[in-house]
Amino acid sequence: MRSYQGPALLVGEGTGVSAAGIDVVVALTVLEPSDGPEGHGEPWTVTLEAASGSRALAGLAGLALILRLPTGTEGEILLDWVSEDTAESGRATGNGTAPV
Repeated sequence: MRSYQGPALLVGEGTGVSAAGIDVVVALTVLEPSDGPEGHGEPWTVTLEAASGSRALAGLAGLALILRLPTGTEGEILLDWVSEDTAESGRATGNGTAPV
């Protein structure tokens, strides 16, 4: 199992996310490799937290977005759920190779 906790940038052209992206703090977990040594297709999940009071994730549930880590690596995610109360937190499922 691999994981990453820390800052990341959420970007998504044509999704309503600004060109600058959304700064988030993430907890990313890669459950286990399921498709060879490169880990292509491995299942991974992410929890996201935007700045308190920002409502930055509002309206993004169900969209495919790119999660970019400070190292420059990125992975595609599907934002499965966003808190209706605050729109500051959410959960996502990774698509393809994890960025860690």
